[in-house]
Amino acid sequence: MMTAAIYARKSTEQNGMNDEEKSVTRQVEHAGADAIRNGWQIAEDHIYADDGVSGAEFDTRPGLVRLLNALKLKPRPFDWLIVSEESRLGRESFETGYVLKQILSCGVRIWCYLEHKELALNTASDKILLSVTSVIADMERERARQRTRDALERKAKAGHVTGGVTFGYRNVDVRDDANGRRQHVLLEIIPEEATVIRRIFALYADDGLGPRKIALLLNADGALAPKPRRAGRPRSWSASTIYEILRRPLYTGRIVWGRKAKRDSWGRKRYLDRPQDEWRTFDAPHLQIIPPEVWQRVQAILREREVAYRASVKSAPGGRPSSGADSKYVLTGFIECGHCHGPMVVWSRDMKRGRRKYIYRCANRHLRGTCQNGAAVPMKAADSAVLNKIQEIFTTPGMLEYVLDRYVAQILQEHADSRTSDKRKTVTAEIANVEAQVKNLTEGLAEGGDIPALVDALKIRVARLSTLKLDLERLNADAATPLNEKDLEHMKNYFAVRLLGLSATLRRQPKVARSLLKVLLRDRLVFTPVAGHPACCYRFEGRATLGPILDGMVRTPGWRSPEVPDKDSAHFPRTKALVTPAGFEPAISTLKGSRPRPG
Repeated sequence: MMTAAIYARKSTEQNGMNDEEKSVTRQVEHAGADAIRNGWQIAEDHIYADDGVSGAEFDTRPGLVRLLNALKLKPRPFDWLIVSEESRLGRESFETGYVLKQILSCGVRIWCYLEHKELALNTASDKILLSVTSVIADMERERARQRTRDALERKAKAGHVTGGVTFGYRNVDVRDDANGRRQHVLLEIIPEEATVIRRIFALYADDGLGPRKIALLLNADGALAPKPRRAGRPRSWSASTIYEILRRPLYTGRIVWGRKAKRDSWGRKRYLDRPQDEWRTFDAPHLQIIPPEVWQRVQAILREREVAYRASVKSAPGGRPSSGADSKYVLTGFIECGHCHGPMVVWSRDMKRGRRKYIYRCANRHLRGTCQNGAAVPMKAADSAVLNKIQEIFTTPGMLEYVLDRYVAQILQEHADSRTSDKRKTVTAEIANVEAQVKNLTEGLAEGGDIPALVDALKIRVARLSTLKLDLERLNADAATPLNEKDLEHMKNYFAVRLLGLSATLRRQPKVARSLLKVLLRDRLVFTPVAGHPACCYRFEGRATLGPILDGMVRTPGWRSPEVPDKDSAHFPRTKALVTPAGFEPAISTLKGSRPRPG
């Protein structure tokens, strides 16, 4: 009996509904009933659903990602994939076609139960039909997007809420008296929060305090703060939040709508700035918290400071310099404080002698003043500890054997692919083309054409044909030469040595180290200071894809106190000497600096 998987998707998240009432649940039920009619058995472990995800999203759809990963399993886990219609797989023509190709290339057939037909791409007609239907789905997504924008613009013009919650206001539901259903949402000023907003503007305009100092002062006084977007974090102020407050025109009684686009032209969720001519401004005097004259004075100070900053540092408008590149520090974005679970960031201390000490410290402690963790850890020590732990995991006997087997399998696959490489096909096709040209030139000579020009052209084609045939012979010889056991063992030895030096290599190449951490870490590593331990500053722990726990200690004996670094250079642990693992020969010293080659 053939087995079938199911995929269901709904663009709008269906909150407040029972699972039985959701359309994704109904899609799964209808697909299961259709499978029974066709005599297929549903693979219970292969029912995939995405609720509340746009059809223009592909990488961020967990159900679709799991489905595509399941196709890589051997043997193939199912024979059919059942969907309600083609648009459930995607509503963006280019990406949808690629997803369909991935599924069909694995030998899995696709069944659309609404139309009771198989979705195939066997002929040119099938592909043309797919292109047409995908473009139609794409156009429907664009029309729905425009309808939504028009409806939201009408709401904004009427003074209704079109977004989330704004600090200083509460959202008030306006309901129909007849049936109690919500008609729209209005804003209402919260006096306590409005007092904090007026204080922020006064501290900035009258007292001359900067955003960071204002944030520290408000947090020290326990002032009301916006709710954090990330669950589990305390309500507190930061410099970036203060900047947002100072730049929000709503506090002057003006609603500015349409400044941000939530999706790009491909339909992917991405917040982008709209051109200013697309903004819409509506007066709402009942929402005014800040007088116009105070607002104008604050905006003038902001512009003045921004101009001064940009004159001293090459920066993007409104903030720090933007390089557009990933961080150059290994652990930035991958570690968090064990006390408040806020991010730990790189901080440098100028030692006044042309040197800088780089450390990781809690951002909430330094920028918000809300965390009690004042301990800092040297960046080099933390990087070494984490990377040494990763190297230790890779070089355990079981993991080392697994990695080496995967490495050899990849080499064999690449060698097998070379036997049917596209390059050999290209050379063969070019040989046929040049031979045809030689034949035409020879016939031209026989007919008595421009003999000198024809002879020169013929010589060029003959020389080119000879070169191509030699290239084809070489490619065929390379493809026919098998890799013997000695070649593979030599490659395994070389790769094992590279793994034993993995930590040092990654420290020299932060970009490579960060790419590896993105793959290995399930979430951020939690760094917790160790109290009362003279030789340790931090313990780190987190979940890794290679095992349940990745943990270790950062040893920093050169640090005098948890708050201020010692004047002397920090003493960092040395990397252990590399030893060739048992069973791998030749020794490391004979391979260092040389790369083995087959044969």
